[in-house]
Amino acid sequence: SDDSETTSKDITILVTNVNEIPVITGNSEFNIDEDISGLCSGGDEYGDGSCEVFYITALDPDNDNLAYSISGTDKNGFQVNSAGKVSTTFGPNYENALDVDANNIYEFTINVSDGLLSTSKDIKVNVINTDEPPVLNWGSETVYVNENQTSIKKIEASDPENDDISISIDGEDANLINLGSDDTLTFKNAPDYELKKLYSFNINLVANGLTDSRPITIEVANIREDLIDWTYKITNG
Repeated sequence: SDDSETTSKDITILVTNVNEIPVITGNSEFNIDEDISGLCSGGDEYGDGSCEVFYITALDPDNDNLAYSISGTDKNGFQVNSAGKVSTTFGPNYENALDVDANNIYEFTINVSDGLLSTSKDIKVNVINTDEPPVLNWGSETVYVNENQTSIKKIEASDPENDDISISIDGEDANLINLGSDDTLTFKNAPDYELKKLYSFNINLVANGLTDSRPITIEVANIREDLIDWTYKITNG
């Protein structure tokens, strides 16, 4: 009967490869110090510099070549190359935040595609404030003054973190110059062009342990001295 008979048939199952979506691994948040040393090769506006932040780590199950792109809120601040290296397009400056929220947290999206399928990941890059040295707002390092006057110039300085600034002077001719309590420089004795034409000294700034120093030259201008008026009177005899 049919109950005692068996039969068999070979079956072949073909597993068809299906393109699978790439996978992004790695962190979603990164910190970068503000660029106080010029390492980003440019200024603090978009398009003015480049600092490496991180490399995108992504895998494709089919070993397809991957392409990278950036989108999102603060996309203009970042760029990515074919190797997945993400860099800034500016030299980050904590005191000049360029992100949309102006809070030094740059938010954007990295996109990875194998040509057919793509995936994305939201990224945050935090710019970290770094204590910076004070800045002397002086202009040219040479100051021109007329002889016989004692006034020179007032020292103006600023600190990016608004720390208190200590100002001092030293150098070759510092002993000939007064630094007033209001940071105004004056000669102890009015200069005489015929006796000394150049004065050299340094202005030193200190704020929260960080320093800046600038060599300064004062050039004395010659002023025509008062003339003696001789009057001759010729008479006969």
